[in-house]
Amino acid sequence: MQSLSCDLLRQPPFTACHSHTDPEPYVAVCKDTLCKYPAVDGLNCQFMEAYAKSCSLKDDVTLADWRSTVGCSAVPKASCLDQYCSDHEFCGEKLGKRSCLCRALFASKYKPTNALGEPTVCTQNSATVTLAGCLLQDQGIDYSVLHLNDPNCKGHMDDQTHLVKFSFNRSNACGAEVSMDNNQILYNNTIVTRNSSKNDVIACNDQIHIDFSCLYVCVAGWLNLVGSSTDIQLNQKVWLELKTEGLDGNMVAIVTDSCWATNQQSPDGGLRYDLVINGCPNKADQTVEGNGLGTSNFFSLNMFEFSGGKPEVYLHRKLELCLKQSKCAPTCSGGVKRKRRSSRSNRADGNPALITMAWSN
Repeated sequence: MQSLSCDLLRQPPFTACHSHTDPEPYVAVCKDTLCKYPAVDGLNCQFMEAYAKSCSLKDDVTLADWRSTVGCSAVPKASCLDQYCSDHEFCGEKLGKRSCLCRALFASKYKPTNALGEPTVCTQNSATVTLAGCLLQDQGIDYSVLHLNDPNCKGHMDDQTHLVKFSFNRSNACGAEVSMDNNQILYNNTIVTRNSSKNDVIACNDQIHIDFSCLYVCVAGWLNLVGSSTDIQLNQKVWLELKTEGLDGNMVAIVTDSCWATNQQSPDGGLRYDLVINGCPNKADQTVEGNGLGTSNFFSLNMFEFSGGKPEVYLHRKLELCLKQSKCAPTCSGGVKRKRRSSRSNRADGNPALITMAWSN
């Protein structure tokens, strides 16, 4: 039946175009596509429409009403409420409502695994999940009610493709949970339904819970433990990690509020160089990882010494415990903390602990 539909391009009224436009390429592509893809959304009619449009470019050709002859009805533009349907969608009807639905060929690669989109894409500094709007709609899911662990991190739909992207990065982890094992760092986040909770007794809408994660392997320079006799050169990158024991990572997080170096043992004396300010990295040292996300965090610095001073360098860090019932991770942009409501109320006691370490050049 599908082959016969494609063969209609060889018959009247399309024969009026044959001397100007060869129908065979259209017939071949039509048959090849329909062998792999069910014509549930009138795909065969689209090949005929493409051929008819090509024919209409010829001024001396008049094509009769081909739609009624071959049984392809025109779909009014307003049938989808003037909504633009992307290349992988068609304007169809479901439960009495017209909207942009997934083409069968597009949906076929997702249906066997009940996937709603593409796998996670991990880059050096970010993680992104792309879901198809028509696949969500097919499940009765409104993308606008979805967000990451941080409710402020929502999906963004592309106006042309109707693909919905959820992403986070190391500067704004969107509530991602961070865990570290030897030389590996795992960032794990979840796409959930707005206002959903594991403790909800009832739910009025289908609850969505899509986990995605990115695993990063630390650079080789972080694999060599620095000891008291380790020779470190000036400007050599060094990683420092603060790791706690005995804390429940589901309840609390460690926040490095500030970190600075002095040329004297006192944290308030002598020359000073700031590395972390209000939880965010100095613009010259933009490497603070996992701050406020778990029971450990770390950052890097290029080894330095104070000019004209003593060879000793003292590093000081102010740390606080934060209750994870609300956001703990500082929101930074370009090394500067964005203005937002104070998170001091989240801190366990409001009294930061001070840790000092030293090295000598």
